[in-house]
Amino acid sequence: MVFLKIENGILVDAPEVIERNGKIVYGYNNDSNEWMLKQDGYKKFSKTIIDYEIKDGKIVEKNRKPDLGKTTFTKLQIRRAMRQLGIENKLDNILDNNPQFKKDWNDAIEIDLNDQMIKDAIQAELIYQEDIDQIKNTL
Repeated sequence: MVFLKIENGILVDAPEVIERNGKIVYGYNNDSNEWMLKQDGYKKFSKTIIDYEIKDGKIVEKNRKPDLGKTTFTKLQIRRAMRQLGIENKLDNILDNNPQFKKDWNDAIEIDLNDQMIKDAIQAELIYQEDIDQIKNTL
């Protein structure tokens, strides 16, 4: 299950952690917080964010098959996909805390999501393979 809403014309997934009413809420996107998520404008869906899109101001299920064959994208495409998926903070965290990744990212024009630097970030649990798959599906 996933909680989604439209925010500034972009489809967003409920974050894992949020500050709400001056308190940090861990596991914000868990089913146990459904009442809170609904108060904040999220709706519950049965699939992942990559399975939905916005049409006529509403969240609807996509009617397409993803192409997982393509793996190389611009850094801007990757950042925007992560923003749409609600995981842009993971990219910022990697760039802030992994000097080698940051050097490679800054030197690159495009990023191959099968590159060793991505594999190293997955192994270090800075990002998950599921996140990478979602980025590919979004792009």
